[in-house]
Amino acid sequence: MAPVRPQKRKSPSPPSTSPRRSPIMKKRKIGITLAQKQALIDNLQLEITERARRLRAQYNIQAQQLRSRVEMRVNRVPTTLRKLKLEDLPKKSATSQRLRLAPRSQYVNKPPPVPAKDGTSPKPIPRKPHGDIRRR
Repeated sequence: MAPVRPQKRKSPSPPSTSPRRSPIMKKRKIGITLAQKQALIDNLQLEITERARRLRAQYNIQAQQLRSRVEMRVNRVPTTLRKLKLEDLPKKSATSQRLRLAPRSQYVNKPPPVPAKDGTSPKPIPRKPHGDIRRR
């Protein structure tokens, strides 16, 4: 068994009524002055203004991009169809379908003939031998 060590006695502390302060240290006021408050408010106002300016710029860029994408999409539709009234659109599509169903010439239906590939060329193409390959 290990030897038992007696516990050290703590010296009795005098009853503490209030911590003593050194006369050198003065109590500092907690809080901020009016000038500091005004500086903080001005700084915050500057940051808010700058952030709002950046957000507006970003909004304007995105709005311009959206406008250009919509314009590109609209421009995909031919001008003749764009200027057509909605009541005339079914009539126009019916006439275009009738034209599609009309018999076509035999030359229109099949693609032009493709020439056959050449088999082997009459002369082999001379090639330079590689530098590291030596022929014996």
